[in-house]
Amino acid sequence: MSVTVDTALNRNPRVPQHPRKPHRSGWTALPTELKLSILRLRLVLAKPITSTTHLSHAKRALLPLALVDRETHALATETYYTLNTFVVAGSKRERMVAYPNPAIGHLVRRLEVRLYVEPIGSMTRADEKTADSIVAGDDDWRFLLRPRGADEEVGGIGGRGRLKRWSRGSSRWQDAFPKLRALRVVLDVQLELFRGDRGPIGHSCFRSSGYLGFDLDSGWWGGGLR
Repeated sequence: MSVTVDTALNRNPRVPQHPRKPHRSGWTALPTELKLSILRLRLVLAKPITSTTHLSHAKRALLPLALVDRETHALATETYYTLNTFVVAGSKRERMVAYPNPAIGHLVRRLEVRLYVEPIGSMTRADEKTADSIVAGDDDWRFLLRPRGADEEVGGIGGRGRLKRWSRGSSRWQDAFPKLRALRVVLDVQLELFRGDRGPIGHSCFRSSGYLGFDLDSGWWGGGLR
């Protein structure tokens, strides 16, 4: 038995034998280098991004670009997180530290750490005998520093022990940023002014950051931006 197959459709010039690839035009046709230049103009900000401003910037600029396509999503996300400076900040009222989500921590290259601390000179003479004592109080030193012998002696919430408020989780947020290139530390310190024997006449605040700012040659450095 023989079978005859009608191949007329295959000879029809209107039926493409090999479908053409979608035509690239506009944004999709641009080279990657040019796309990155445009994204930098849109996403890189002059001021450091805080937990508050992150929400508005992400909704206004990052999210619309992330929804374009997969390639733009990847390029925009990397540009936003690798080229901007993000703020890690302590809170006077809540006694906590806010920092970028650890899920994107590997992308972050620049951090500015803002902490509220008491001047070291306000400690008692007994406290001044050891530098470890500066992390024992209620201010934000404990988020930045890890005392010697911390594994052997860790204070509790009630203030028991030599280290008082410090816990293993106090400085653990630093592990979320393994590829940092630049770090700036800003300390907000409250000073009391005295006038003779009549006690304090008030206080003023100063910000000291110049001598603490430095660049990291290699990364070493959760909460999350809310």
